Amino acid sequence: MQLALASKLALLGMVGLALLQSIHWLRERVENPSDALALTLGSVPTLAAGYAMPLIATSMLYAASPTYSVAPKAWMSFLFILLLTTGGLMVYEVGQLGLRNMVFDPIDLIATLVGALASLGVYRQFAHFVSEQ
Repeated sequence: MQLALASKLALLGMVGLALLQSIHWLRERVENPSDALALTLGSVPTLAAGYAMPLIATSMLYAASPTYSVAPKAWMSFLFILLLTTGGLMVYEVGQLGLRNMVFDPIDLIATLVGALASLGVYRQFAHFVSEQ
């Protein structure tokens, strides 16, 4: 049995959400982390969000309207969602500059881009057959 593209993308996106939740769980349990571990625990959630959000949003679109999962609409819709989610995450990060209770970290901008690139790579790997339909 072959999974539909929407299901594959949803499952792959859930891997990112599992990573995000695991890091939050770990943050609560690690006392006095080293600088490198603190940096990792601080930035990986942003990377995971940058990875998971486009995949899950695209899977929802494809499930709601299967015509979007056929090339070239599939590729264009994914790129639009990728730009939208990545842009939204970056605006959120920069917006933290003006909030007292939030901490702006430029490394989170890089983590967002790395997560988005990972999402793009995963999409290209698992959605390559779409153009063959």
